[in-house]
Amino acid sequence: MNQNNDEYGEIVTTDGKETELLAPKQLDRGIEILNPAEFPDLDDATVGISVETKYREFSQPGEIVRAVFNGIGKMSKRNQSGGMDELPAAYFQTKDGVYLNGGDNLVNQLQAIRPGTPIQIKYVGKVKTNSGHNVNKFEVNILRPSPF
Repeated sequence: MNQNNDEYGEIVTTDGKETELLAPKQLDRGIEILNPAEFPDLDDATVGISVETKYREFSQPGEIVRAVFNGIGKMSKRNQSGGMDELPAAYFQTKDGVYLNGGDNLVNQLQAIRPGTPIQIKYVGKVKTNSGHNVNKFEVNILRPSPF
């Protein structure tokens, strides 16, 4: 262990064995430790959705997805020269999972929507632009959930 570094400490296994790993002595701001009195009962909890983000491809005109909009983030796409281009992507969550889609038309419509807003995305189909390119067209509506 590097004895001169006061920011890190040794990591010891649950068996009490020392390791070569080091961990910060103070947790990052994004990490929170729960008060034991507030700890949820995990033994009886049911498994929910996966938080792994998946690309949501729309292929059938008229296809509808109801979701909660999570925000505009980024995704990467391989370019013709083999490098990677960073592109904006819309992130949304359904009862089944967390998804993203990088369609320009969809991303542009969601730019002004606040994350956490319930939405309906309807895939209209491919349309030809004035420049002759085919693009995926979407219709996005804000949902008004029924009161509980």
